[in-house]
Amino acid sequence: MTTSTSSHDDVFGDGPLPKIVVFDLDYTLWLVSGERISFFKDVPSIISALKARGIKIGAASRTDAVQTAKKMLSLLHIDDKPAIESFDVLQIYPGSKVTHFSYIKEDTKIPYHEMIFFDDESRNKEVEHELGVKFVYVSQGVNWQLLKSGIEEWRVHQQEYASGAKKARRAARL
Repeated sequence: MTTSTSSHDDVFGDGPLPKIVVFDLDYTLWLVSGERISFFKDVPSIISALKARGIKIGAASRTDAVQTAKKMLSLLHIDDKPAIESFDVLQIYPGSKVTHFSYIKEDTKIPYHEMIFFDDESRNKEVEHELGVKFVYVSQGVNWQLLKSGIEEWRVHQQEYASGAKKARRAARL
C-alpha cells in the first residue's frame, strides 16, 4: 500500500526541487535478505510523490548482476505497476558512478547541479566532488526524513552553485 503524497508535503517545502533524483539500488532502495529482496518501507511512496511532482527518477548501480537488478525492478511494484516503469533512466552496470552520471546527463539533458544522488557507499561522493551532483549518504535505506534532509542539503548546494556561477560570470567580464 502506498502512503498518500499529501501527508508528506512538508518534505518538499516551497523551495526549488531537483530535476532528477537518482538512487543506488542495493541497501538504498531495497534490502537483500537471503533470497528475498524488498523495498525499504518508504520507497514506493517516495517514488510516487517524486513522480507526482514531475521529478525524474534514475537508478545508478555498480553491479555485475545487471539482468538480476533489472528483473528485481520488474518484479517489485510501485502503484500497482512494475517499479521499473517509474524510472526515467537506468545506469546499471559495473563501473564508476561518475561514468553513470555522465550518461544520465547525456540522456536527460539535466545539468549535474540539478541532480541529487542517494547511495549507501560513501566512496561514491566522488560524483559531488567531480561533477557537482549533490550526494546524500544512506545508512539504512531511503526514508522520508532522509529525503527531506537531502532536499534541504540540495537547496544549499544550489545556492552555492548559483553564487559560484555568478562570481565566475563577473570574473569573466573583468
